[in-house]
Amino acid sequence: MAPSPPARFLLLVEWDSLKAPETGFRRSDRFARWRALIAGPLAQPPLAEYFTDIASGARRDPDHDFFTG
Repeated sequence: MAPSPPARFLLLVEWDSLKAPETGFRRSDRFARWRALIAGPLAQPPLAEYFTDIASGARRDPDHDFFTG
């Protein structure tokens, strides 16, 4: 039996501000191309959730945050 495809995926994006995705991405040609690529597999529009980092006292490095702890 072949494994079934995942029913959920997570795309984690870090923006400079809450307005950045709307003004810098959604109104761009890049958004139209991205949306066309992912529209087929989606059963419904994606759910967007917003989170805020909680400072841990460690020096932040936006290029390597996944590797700090």
